[in-house]
Amino acid sequence: MSSSYQHGVLVAFTAGATSGVITTVAFQPLDLVKTRMQATLLYDLRSTQAARTSKNGNVTASQALVIGGISRTISTASVLPFTVVKARYESGHYQYQGVGHALSSIWKHEGRKGLYSGMLATLVRDAPFSAIYLMFYSQSKQALEKSLGQSFLPPRTILLCSIFSGAMASIVTQPADVIKTHMQLKPEVHANIRSTIAGILKSHGAKGLFTGLVPRVTRRTLMAAFTWTFYEQLVTLIVRYTS
Repeated sequence: MSSSYQHGVLVAFTAGATSGVITTVAFQPLDLVKTRMQATLLYDLRSTQAARTSKNGNVTASQALVIGGISRTISTASVLPFTVVKARYESGHYQYQGVGHALSSIWKHEGRKGLYSGMLATLVRDAPFSAIYLMFYSQSKQALEKSLGQSFLPPRTILLCSIFSGAMASIVTQPADVIKTHMQLKPEVHANIRSTIAGILKSHGAKGLFTGLVPRVTRRTLMAAFTWTFYEQLVTLIVRYTS
């Protein structure tokens, strides 16, 4: 593995991690609102029930789908126990004393199944989101670069590409997010995706699958937009500084 390739990976990792931390913290309140809305739906429901690139160096649409989907699947599976803890904290229905206590409590009372509850629904939500997002982002960015005759787009243009891509991906994957939240909050009630969908549709109709759409679309769109804008600018700065 060449030193230039290793340097490129290090630059991408540093820029991605930094931008991810900043935007996650900045838009966490919107995720809290979204989860509370979905948690309310859940308890209403319970009461009712009693990669490779092309020759010119650009990523094609199909390649972007594969890259986004695979990378998100790996990262989602790696941090899912913390996602479960996060969802339960935000719901307001659990009194954990900390992350460590939450993890040990779930493991003690629910086992591995509890820590990985909603995994399939999470993957159904996250993998398509990243795949769709990266496809729209890469294609719109490449189209603008070609149209404007520029190798590097200004931050405001990258921001617009990111906002458009984030909105499209968020809307398409919203039902999966609602299902995932239900399964993680009450895995003993919602054992699988089919029964969860059936329960939501029976009590709230199709609109139940889009509960929390506005805060989630707002958060995911802005988070993705700022993440990629920060990422692109940080990569440029790091490469310029280390060259």
